[in-house]
Amino acid sequence: MPVEVSALKPEDIRDFDENPPEVQKLLRTALELTERKLGYLYGSAEPARGGMDCSGTIYFLLQAVGIKDVPRSASAQYVWVRKSNSFHPVVSNRSDSFELDALRPGD
Repeated sequence: MPVEVSALKPEDIRDFDENPPEVQKLLRTALELTERKLGYLYGSAEPARGGMDCSGTIYFLLQAVGIKDVPRSASAQYVWVRKSNSFHPVVSNRSDSFELDALRPGD
């Protein structure tokens, strides 16, 4: 079944060029996926299969930018990030929450 998606380009992101090179690479890789019209495919981390699930997308993107120890499942990814001491929880469901003030591209 055809999938309708919105494809973005790096120039569509405000201040894209001000991001560190590794964040730019991650964003470019993610934006390239938007051009492939991928659907949701449970258990997939391979865009060649026509779709991926949520944790598979994170797994694929982090692997693509050279992070090789990322776990595949969402629950293992959560633990992995928590153990890295770089986890900043956001419990609010409002886009104007102060909890989002400290977030930066790549978070």
